Amino acid sequence: MCSLKTRKWIKALRIHRKELNIRVVFRESDGVNIVNEPANECVWLRATPLSMEMEHSVKLENSAIPMCYGNQGTEYYMDLYFDDKIHGFKVITEFICSLFRKDVSKVYLLSSLNPSDPQKIMEWVIGRQKSIQSFHIQCENTSDTVAEYLLDNVNHANKAFIDLKLTTNFKANFKFDGERFDILQGLWFTLDNLMSINCCILFVKGSRLTSKEINTFLKHWMSNDLKFGNIFIEMDAFNLEMFDEIPVIKRSNDVKRIMDQTLAVDGGFDIKRNDGVTATIVYNETFIRFKTFCMIVWDNLSV
Repeated sequence: MCSLKTRKWIKALRIHRKELNIRVVFRESDGVNIVNEPANECVWLRATPLSMEMEHSVKLENSAIPMCYGNQGTEYYMDLYFDDKIHGFKVITEFICSLFRKDVSKVYLLSSLNPSDPQKIMEWVIGRQKSIQSFHIQCENTSDTVAEYLLDNVNHANKAFIDLKLTTNFKANFKFDGERFDILQGLWFTLDNLMSINCCILFVKGSRLTSKEINTFLKHWMSNDLKFGNIFIEMDAFNLEMFDEIPVIKRSNDVKRIMDQTLAVDGGFDIKRNDGVTATIVYNETFIRFKTFCMIVWDNLSV
């Protein structure tokens, strides 16, 4: 099967270009996922080990690549063999991006293999395009050096999900001003990191931030035009010290405000930014028990 026939086979699956997303997935089974979620259309092109099922070949980069193809339910797949998986990964992605004339929209780095591979993939992706819709990085064996590189470049994404198991001495210096930032295993997350973020939704799990440090952040928020809408941060200590020297209005629990279709906020403490924008810090038994700082900026919820 030549590359022209391959193009025809993929296009024959009727993946509609308008709603199409190209997702790069790097884990034990690596591949490029072409998906149109509204239409429930999905095709996988995977870089895999050589198998007996690979009775066909496809011409890519002037080489005949062993391959097999078929479907599993509503998902179609094409498995291609490469000696070098990273190289195969790049070849497949460039082929698909060229075919549909679209850039990569999402990258999932979930490697439990070579600890340096996530950096290699990220270097290549941000080298081929200026921005990306989302990065999903979940690695249990990444070195601090690789993690530092990943975070240094996370601002290329509009949305980022970071779940890295790092040493207790790890420190990061990065900026993020996209739409959403989720950080799991945030033991390393500092006040300096928080002050360098300006996004619509921020979720941090497992940080060691204190109420005194949150107080510093709130004063920073009050004097700057930041786009935060929702902030959720698990802390080391959560108490009223966060409001020191900050004018607040305590709302009783009979004051109920709707955050979204599934969540209403009872009471809390209101603070105002210098330009009059109001934010509510949720302060009840549940959030105190779980030491979770929850801040809602009402004017920015629709951003």
